[in-house]
Amino acid sequence: MNALKISWQGSKTFTILAMVMYIIAIYFVYAAFILPSTELKIAIGSLAIVFTSIASSDIRNMADKEKINRILDKLNQIEDLQKEIQSEQKEQTNSGTPIVASLEAISQYYMDFLTKQKNEDAE
Repeated sequence: MNALKISWQGSKTFTILAMVMYIIAIYFVYAAFILPSTELKIAIGSLAIVFTSIASSDIRNMADKEKINRILDKLNQIEDLQKEIQSEQKEQTNSGTPIVASLEAISQYYMDFLTKQKNEDAE
């Protein structure tokens, strides 16, 4: 499970980059209204759309990273519980050996008793 631990320390950087891209997109939209050439308006408008889509995908990725972090935390908790259960099972197995031996002894005693009773009934 340790291999699944992922650090998302760069999320602040992604946030800043997304904000910068939104600002650049707004600037491009403003420039598209000011420029006289239709081709430049289309080109700069397209750039504004590209920057906006990149920024929004970065923000969605950050939300996904937070979900992944929560899932990884839950997986780590499950792993810890599994280790705890396994250690308890080992303790029970180690301490359970005398119980098994005494159960075997009791069952052997009972079988001897039944055999003895059969012999007595047969006589």
